[in-house]
Amino acid sequence: MSYQALYNKYRPQTFEEVVGQKHIIKTLKNAISQDRVSHAYLFCGPHGIGKTTIARVLAKALDCKKGMTTNPCNKCNICKSISNGSCIDVIEIDAASNRGIDEIRDLREKVNYLPIQARKKIYIIDEVHMLTTEAFNALLKTLEEPPAHVIFMMATTEPNKILPTILSRCQRFDLHLISPEDIVKRLEYIAKKEKIEVLSSALSLIAGHSKGSQRDAIGILDQLHSFTDKKITEEDVASLLGVLDYKNLFKIINLIIKSDTGGLIYLIDELSQSGIDLRQLVGDIVEYLRGMLITKNIKKSTMDLVYIPKDLKAAFTRQSKQLELEEIQRLLDLFGQTYKDMRWAPDNKLLLEISLIKATRLSLDDTLSGLLSRVKELEDHLELKVKEEVQEIFEEEEKEALEPERVEEIEYKSEKLEIKGEVKIGKKAKKKVADFNFELVQKMWPLVLDELKEKSKPTHAFLLYAMPVKVTDNLIEIQFEPEAKFQMEILEREDHFKKIQDTLSKILGRKVNIHLNIREEEKEEFTPKKKVAKKEKISENEVVELLKAEFDAESMD
Repeated sequence: MSYQALYNKYRPQTFEEVVGQKHIIKTLKNAISQDRVSHAYLFCGPHGIGKTTIARVLAKALDCKKGMTTNPCNKCNICKSISNGSCIDVIEIDAASNRGIDEIRDLREKVNYLPIQARKKIYIIDEVHMLTTEAFNALLKTLEEPPAHVIFMMATTEPNKILPTILSRCQRFDLHLISPEDIVKRLEYIAKKEKIEVLSSALSLIAGHSKGSQRDAIGILDQLHSFTDKKITEEDVASLLGVLDYKNLFKIINLIIKSDTGGLIYLIDELSQSGIDLRQLVGDIVEYLRGMLITKNIKKSTMDLVYIPKDLKAAFTRQSKQLELEEIQRLLDLFGQTYKDMRWAPDNKLLLEISLIKATRLSLDDTLSGLLSRVKELEDHLELKVKEEVQEIFEEEEKEALEPERVEEIEYKSEKLEIKGEVKIGKKAKKKVADFNFELVQKMWPLVLDELKEKSKPTHAFLLYAMPVKVTDNLIEIQFEPEAKFQMEILEREDHFKKIQDTLSKILGRKVNIHLNIREEEKEEFTPKKKVAKKEKISENEVVELLKAEFDAESMD
């Protein structure tokens, strides 16, 4: 007996054997059980996921000798002939090679003949989108009102190319890509049946590179069985397919994390010497980094979105934690662009080596994401230095009893340095700054003005004409002199108002609201102008310049 390819030998023969398409199988079985079978079906999806297989199983279910059934016997002559493609009442047509109007006219003439052996006459048209427009139009009338004994089952990888008039006359089923886990289970079953020795890591690599196509995966296993007479390893799969195995991917990312440029160059040279496709290698790196990005963004289990072999899952998770989200994004941008450039580059190896140097040496990465990463690195370094400086201040103060004046000074320094989070100082100091009241707001007001001066000079300048006068719960009342009504109206604008409120909340360490008003003439309150004079008096020319900047205006001579 001649050799039979494994994907043909292990093609599913019943609904239960179909992998990864439960939603479709359930619908079809219900239709058979309730005698609600349609006259036309369209199965859509990428190659190798079961479109024609489902059509054949459905044909057996409708024509089996034991009657319409969800479990065809696969023993009667009808079932056997459908399985081997010899049934004269189940006609399979390859639309890629029979796409013209003449072939469809021939079909229309023969469609009226009754089935010879089976209950139903079934036409399975593969790659139906390849039919010409004229052929589709010729098929349309027959498809709309076929004889009672005829059922059409069509399969396509590109449903968007099928005329809407055809689509509207079919029950459409969109098949899913098969998950790597399901593919691995099927490969394990076949390997056991065929007595093929293969490592689970090798099966994982096959599943990962079959892109959801079970037929491709089985075909790779079949080829590997001929490739070696020993136990099939991950290295065998990588060598045959010219792809990168997960262990080398892990090693590359590890060397990037360690900034080991030399180690990376040597490793890439070694892989290049083995004949690996360097553009495919970069594509694998991008896919691996994508998995890390998803893992960092989604807290719950992500293994249904990212496929990693079982023996590498723990190491992959640990490695993901070693890279910040911004760094993963930078590497994705870098290698994604490299993958595009390699399509036309005269020397892919040189281009990859340059990218690897940029990946390990941030100072050489002049992309936008690279520049942002350098800024982030500087910010982190500065924040660390600031924390160390403040910690020294607090450690010094903890050695002696803290006076209220020193508590205020320490708080001023910590806020001025923009330290995030709670600063642990002595219990006595904590107690003194715990209360939120008007006195605290008064003490912090100079710091608020300093902070606003850095953020927005107009906001700072106009706020010099006001002072806090009252604190109620989380509401701070800020009052202006009667002649400063114009300044208050400017600050009531949303952008200025929010800056003041946010700065107060930040300095005071709690969410506060503010209310602006004008001091009544008859009341003798504070005199903000005096405060202004003490801090920094604003000249008339300076006010004019601020207003010009605020309203994008020009002076009229």
